[in-house]
Amino acid sequence: MKEAQSLPKIDIVAALRPHIKGEIRNEELYRLMFSTDASNYQVKPMAVLFPSNVADVQKAVNFCAKHKVPVISRGGGSSLSGQSIGNGLLIDFSKFMHEVLDWEIGEKKVWVEPGIALASLNNQLSREKQMIGPDPSSALVACIGGMAGNNSTGTHSIVYGMMADQVEEVEVVLANGEILHLEEKSSEELSELIRREDTEGLIYRAILDILKKYHQEIEENYPKTWRNVAGYNLDRLWKSYKANGKLNLANLIVGSEGTLGIMSRIKLKSVLRPSISQLALIHFDEMEKACEAVPALLKCGPSAIEFSNDYFHELIDQNAAYQDIYRSSVKGIPKALLILEQSGEKQEEIEAGFEKMHQILKELEFSGEIVYRRSPEEVASVWGMRKAGFGLMMSQRGDAKPQSFADDASVPIDQLPGFIKEMEGIFQKEGIRVAMVGHASAGCIHMNPNLNLKTPKGIQQMQDMAISIAETAIKYGGSSTGEHGEGLAKSYFNEKVYGPELHQAFREVKEAFDPQYILQPGRILDAHEPWAEDILRYNSSYSVPNNPTETILDFSKDGGYSGLVEMCNGTGFCRKDEGGVMCPSYRVSRDEKHSTRGRANALREAIKGNLEGGLSNPELYESLDLCLECKACKVECPSIVDMAKLKYEYLHQYQQKHGTPLKNRFFAHIHRLNKAFRPFKLLFNASIRNPLIRIFLEKRLGIDRRRSIPPLGKGNFQAWASLSPEKKRGNKGQLILWDDTFLTFNQPELGKAAMTVLEAVGFEVMLMKDRKCCGRPMISKGLLREAKEHAAHNVALLLPYVEKGIPIIGVEPSCIASFKDEYPDLLQNEAAQKIADASYFIEDFLGELREKDQLNWKFSVENQEITIKYHAHCYQKALSSPKSGLELLGLIPGAKVEEIPSGCCGMAGSFGYEKEHYEISMACGEEVLFPAIRSSSPDTIIAASGFSCRHQIADGVGGKAFHPIEILANFLS
Repeated sequence: MKEAQSLPKIDIVAALRPHIKGEIRNEELYRLMFSTDASNYQVKPMAVLFPSNVADVQKAVNFCAKHKVPVISRGGGSSLSGQSIGNGLLIDFSKFMHEVLDWEIGEKKVWVEPGIALASLNNQLSREKQMIGPDPSSALVACIGGMAGNNSTGTHSIVYGMMADQVEEVEVVLANGEILHLEEKSSEELSELIRREDTEGLIYRAILDILKKYHQEIEENYPKTWRNVAGYNLDRLWKSYKANGKLNLANLIVGSEGTLGIMSRIKLKSVLRPSISQLALIHFDEMEKACEAVPALLKCGPSAIEFSNDYFHELIDQNAAYQDIYRSSVKGIPKALLILEQSGEKQEEIEAGFEKMHQILKELEFSGEIVYRRSPEEVASVWGMRKAGFGLMMSQRGDAKPQSFADDASVPIDQLPGFIKEMEGIFQKEGIRVAMVGHASAGCIHMNPNLNLKTPKGIQQMQDMAISIAETAIKYGGSSTGEHGEGLAKSYFNEKVYGPELHQAFREVKEAFDPQYILQPGRILDAHEPWAEDILRYNSSYSVPNNPTETILDFSKDGGYSGLVEMCNGTGFCRKDEGGVMCPSYRVSRDEKHSTRGRANALREAIKGNLEGGLSNPELYESLDLCLECKACKVECPSIVDMAKLKYEYLHQYQQKHGTPLKNRFFAHIHRLNKAFRPFKLLFNASIRNPLIRIFLEKRLGIDRRRSIPPLGKGNFQAWASLSPEKKRGNKGQLILWDDTFLTFNQPELGKAAMTVLEAVGFEVMLMKDRKCCGRPMISKGLLREAKEHAAHNVALLLPYVEKGIPIIGVEPSCIASFKDEYPDLLQNEAAQKIADASYFIEDFLGELREKDQLNWKFSVENQEITIKYHAHCYQKALSSPKSGLELLGLIPGAKVEEIPSGCCGMAGSFGYEKEHYEISMACGEEVLFPAIRSSSPDTIIAASGFSCRHQIADGVGGKAFHPIEILANFLS
């Protein structure tokens, strides 16, 4: 990793902190977390500034200019070319400067701060059926400032163009700290400006001189493809100036990658969101044939044509999160696939476009498969799979992965077949498999060679491939980059793309704006070799001396503990603002330290030995402490970075060395405590309401006094079941109802409801009297050896039944998740896997019966309108789906069932009870869940599968939530 070199020895934090409203950090953990982005590169900054306003940026840049400290701008850190890392002061706009400032609805204009993510902005614009046209795959986390700096585009560029086509005005902080407002200037305004001797006048005069001096080279030597984001946009400026004497320097700032100025406000054009979009997935047996078809297919007026190859298809087909989507949309593993989209306002327009497509394919003698995706849900799932492409590629296990270092070369569309064919030959000759996916409609195909950069051979292959891809693209009239920008990855090729004259013109542009070269040094000009090992995250000297080698959980399929940590590629999907569950603590804190990516980066650096104290580093412990173990990253992260699993093992390793806190032992053994207090139920229930007892518990065990503690229930479920009348034999056979700790001791009425429902279906319900706690509380607190003992006991107890085909059903999602997810990792044997395969969330089990039309329920309500809002448990979302619970509740006559679009409720087992977590726990609930319940009518029934979820709802809104099975049992005849 490249360190900050030749920089002044100053305490930048001490100098700036008293003068800014935002935050500035230089702790080693933050410097290491912000030393990487989604690229292959790693460079550690001096400090990280999170400005709260433009004044903070000005003050910081003034200081850096005075002391010649480099300045790096950053948004979501989703750069694949390394624009958002560097030594010096890194300014991250995503934490505080992420608002819509002004919205001219009628004019379709919107002013935004640079740190707002595209998806978040588009969600707000959707209220008026508007959106921002460019749509990179990283839209969930990519910030508008970074997109403008990079001149981003995306899937629909043939319709909406690039960011330079959307940005009308910008406010920039220059390298000297001054602010300029850049917008279109008329010839008269220019004449006045160039006579001025202030900074603004000098810049306009310099740019006009450069345009006049280099106009011939601009007209002749820019790449022939319009999908080009290398260099500066002098071609756009010259075209406008030559045509009408006008000049808009906002077009120069866009695509400059922060090297000319730091954008603090941006004015964008919005476009109408199409009412209908449908897809045709066209299968080809040769990549060249697919590319040859693109120019003709453009004549049918598509809104997008995307390309992917067989290796990419293989990687998706192996990914559990996207496998079903892939197999429902793609037939087998085609050599090449074109995803053609038709969009419009009327279905007739769509059909006319597809009819034209058929005519074109017939003329091309196409004979392959075509699969249509028509519904909005189908279309969204295919695009979701496509947009997760980079992360999906990086989900490949092992050190060799599809790498993104020269992955977005672009060529004129008519040159695409020759370019792809030649590159395919080069890859085959080198024996390298390459995942290809990209924008065929614009001649930009991402090429990701499968390389192991931890070896000298891999580094040499990186160099060879980078040169081959860039030089071949230039040969075909293209550019080294058509989407991801130059950054650290492709600036090296700038002079090869443009020639020495235009490269010199770029230098003169740079010196007009930033004569000290403090903004984003090494980008576009004066580039480092992109394969230089001192700036690579992984290189031939990479080692992990602190990697835990003796683990309790099984990490063999990941190549060890470090292998799973390294699955994080930095794309940052965990930083999304909305939708899904990941990552709860980041969403409410907006602190990188509390994102899955931040934790993975911190773990990696600790394992590498770059973090003082290694895995014992207190800042690392604090970062992992706020992981709610929701498991969302196991499915929502395209690279499947299972942070919950990493945390379990980390806590075990940490506590083996430092001891286990009393509160961890307390919560880990809650089943024993419940059992011990059961004979003294009345005293226990009274004491947990006593303020003095609550103060004692807070001081001794850290249980926040503001929390209500679940009382012990009326009766004991197993005792009740043993005294109940003779069990119903049932005509569907036997099943095991796993009565968890909370069901048995705290909520026995839920067990009775479950038996009522299961027996009504026709099953004989069995209970396991000799079972032990599933081990979930122990797992979550890192007591893995004890959890392993419990798992071994329960597996031995259950195995004889499972081998007879008897399923295991649970009403508490966290218990069944232990069987399904942790038991195989803890025990690493076939028996544990059999238990996992036979275990069901009760909603899923009944849902399968519903699909087979085997429920035959009779309900006691008719012609009664019932509104039910359902909050699903995180583990159901991660390991299954809320679908079954929603559909089961929908069987109740007159029921209107809605899923609350919430993420993690925030309780997360014991997490929300702990004093240090209370505030963030409640903040998680306030994000979506609590407001959704408060806005409901008083007679709305709230359903929640998790015990802790129901108690979070009680504490957060004062209302009662019911398990879906309780609701069903209540309405059954």
